[in-house]
Amino acid sequence: YWAPEHDKDGNLEAYFRGRKLKGRKVTLPNGYKGSVVKEGAKEDDSLKRNTDRLRRKQLEEEEMDGDEKDEEEEVKVLEEVANFKEFAVWGHETVPEGDDAFVKGVEEWIAFAAAMHAPGIDVQDEQKPGR
Repeated sequence: YWAPEHDKDGNLEAYFRGRKLKGRKVTLPNGYKGSVVKEGAKEDDSLKRNTDRLRRKQLEEEEMDGDEKDEEEEVKVLEEVANFKEFAVWGHETVPEGDDAFVKGVEEWIAFAAAMHAPGIDVQDEQKPGR
């Protein structure tokens, strides 16, 4: 039985096996979504053809490098069964703070990765003399 409620501060509160849990909701940034997946059926024909083509190309590249690979890797297909825009992070007796790994991962690292990959100033150009 799981019945989270909001406490007087607006945080989530629930009990699991008699232990009090306090939580907070974390919203994913725009352009992101969380997915709940399950292992789907094995490769379908179109995916198998694409996978076979990629494997042949990989084998050709490996033969050129002198490395041979005898094992064929199994391709697993994941099927999305649900998605979400927010999730709850739970702590024992206290609400997880901003330094919690899950909270930090969403609030800081996604923004950091976006900034790192955004088009902008070329660092090498900035280091040239005369600039």
